[in-house]
Order: sequence, then structure tokens, then C-alpha cells
Amino acid sequence: MRRHSFGNYKYGPHERNVFDFYQTLGATTQEEYQNRVSEISALDLISKDDPAIYMSYRMSPKDPVPEGQTARGWKVHHVQFGVALKEKMAALGIESDLVYPGSKNKYQSNVDYFISMLKNRK
Repeated sequence: MRRHSFGNYKYGPHERNVFDFYQTLGATTQEEYQNRVSEISALDLISKDDPAIYMSYRMSPKDPVPEGQTARGWKVHHVQFGVALKEKMAALGIESDLVYPGSKNKYQSNVDYFISMLKNRK
């Protein structure tokens, strides 16, 4: 079982909704929950034969994850997840473009990205 961590953020339920969050994945314990998260996480599933991806976020890596009920879903949707995924993809030699406020990008927009990908299909 791997527990992913990126920045100060970790996968896992929040104290107020532990059992509800476990039930989302059909788990009853923290260990079972973490195993299920690993089974579906892009960080565990990505492999060198996967295609390039374009990720776009409206927050910067320095922006905090909300607390409490608002945080539900943010940990995997926070730009820090995109940073971790981009790093893993780079290590595997897979192109990825990560867009967030203040980032430098190869493509001007998701449309530019898709046009480039379609033109360069093999």
C-alpha cells in the first residue's frame, strides 16, 4: 500500500466525515481506503505507454487546500496533484503540460494543445 503525499497534502478522509468518505470507495478502515485509492489513482496507474496530457488549474501550487467539508475532492483536484503527476510523467518520458496562474507553458490553451496533438499523431 502506498500513501501518496504531495506538498502538505495527503489523500484521506477528514475528521468530520470519515465514515462517509470511506463508504464512497466501499471501505470500512483507513488501510482498506488507502488500498482502494491506490487502485484508482493516476499516480499509481500511469505508465510509460500512456499518452500526453494537458492539465489546467485555477490555483497556484502555493494556494492552500480548503478545510472541512469544502476540502472534499480538492486534494486530488488541487494543482499539487497535477505537479506530482507531471513529475511522475516526466520521469517516465511522457509529455504533460501543467497550467496554473504564473506557470510557463508550451501551449497557449487547451485548444492549442489538442490541435498540436492531432497534427502530430502517428
